[in-house]
Amino acid sequence: MEKGKNKEALQRIVGENIRRIRCDNHMSQEELSEALGLSKNFISLLETGSKFPSAETISKLASVFDCDYCVFFFDASSSADKIIKDVRNLISFAIDEEIKNKLPLKETRKEKTKRQER
Repeated sequence: MEKGKNKEALQRIVGENIRRIRCDNHMSQEELSEALGLSKNFISLLETGSKFPSAETISKLASVFDCDYCVFFFDASSSADKIIKDVRNLISFAIDEEIKNKLPLKETRKEKTKRQER
């Protein structure tokens, strides 16, 4: 499976789990949005898998629901083999995102010249 599809699948799983856990806790999207300090619209985008929550949001969700953050990343009905595959995909995705965020932006000629003069 290609990385784009892995990301979409992970977003869907996380969104479904956020919704399931929210509903299990008899909480509305509005109540959750207030607890997290996020908009109700953003909660909806998370639950539909249209947006991926930040690490900070996952941490806040785990705190609000008093659960381990890992519960958001796995399909409860999955087999052990599928969970292992999902963990590998998740780690790969996280590493790719970390690398992407740490890579310097493309330098302009002026910036490159200035850097070389130092």
